[in-house]
Amino acid sequence: MLSGNTADKSWTPPAIERIDSMLSKNGYKDTIFVADSAVISVESIHNFSKRDMQFISRMPETFNLPNDLKMAAWELDEWEDVGVLAENQKNAAHYKTWRTKCDVEGELYDFIVVYSSKLNEKKERTLLKNREEQQKGFEKKSKELSKNEFFCEEDARKAGEMLLKLVNEKGFHGEVKVQEVVTLKYPTKGRPKKGEVPNKLVFWRVNVEVGSMKEEVYEPKSLITYTHINGAMKLLI
Repeated sequence: MLSGNTADKSWTPPAIERIDSMLSKNGYKDTIFVADSAVISVESIHNFSKRDMQFISRMPETFNLPNDLKMAAWELDEWEDVGVLAENQKNAAHYKTWRTKCDVEGELYDFIVVYSSKLNEKKERTLLKNREEQQKGFEKKSKELSKNEFFCEEDARKAGEMLLKLVNEKGFHGEVKVQEVVTLKYPTKGRPKKGEVPNKLVFWRVNVEVGSMKEEVYEPKSLITYTHINGAMKLLI
């Protein structure tokens, strides 16, 4: 018995190894273990490999490898079509896979990248929503910035360029526009005296026009779904 607070990554690997020993003693061979991604660490998969254990799991995003393999799968475009797996094929997801081998800390494992059309659509909707929210956020910041009065054109432009940098970093087009504002103000309050000359006050306002997201940022490859590692026999990303 273990404490209920024991982390999955602590108890699961030794539990799998114990089960493997029990099955082997009873004549079961070539057992494939399907495990939660919490099992996956460099230490645990290497231990499985040393015991020649076959396993399937999802590679957690704590590794850098999943994203690299997703990008490689998309760029190579050498998918193996799996098709629809559901019995009710109406509106069902369409799957395709890409297989490869990759080194993880000195050990070679099999990997499968799995593409799902449904998850792709869901992610696209999420990205569209996030993009709209980000754009509205930048537009609000630009509106607030435009209320400021700068008594130096250079300062106004610098303030606009600081916001533009944030806009560009998030993948949006943008443009800084600086406007000179001239006002006339009499030195005394009330109706000006005859012949009284007003003072000319000059200041600048700045506005950042936020445009659409750049095509090279918002493109389908960013929508690829989860991957799967097949390691030491099978592992999923």
